[in-house]
Amino acid sequence: DVLTRFFNELAYTQVALYGKTFTRASRDTWTLLVHHSGVDALVQRELISTALTRKGNNERRTAWRGAG
Repeated sequence: DVLTRFFNELAYTQVALYGKTFTRASRDTWTLLVHHSGVDALVQRELISTALTRKGNNERRTAWRGAG
């Protein structure tokens, strides 16, 4: 279950960031995990998480400034 969620998260991230179809993103995710033993995937996950968190914080700040 944990591996399935992790796999789906990586695949959907590629869909969101690169505009890939889910099928293509799944293939690329599988290749990433098989050929790079998942280490690159974990690093990519952390970098993406950080970037999305910062983007969300910036959007909230912009919305808050615009409200006043």
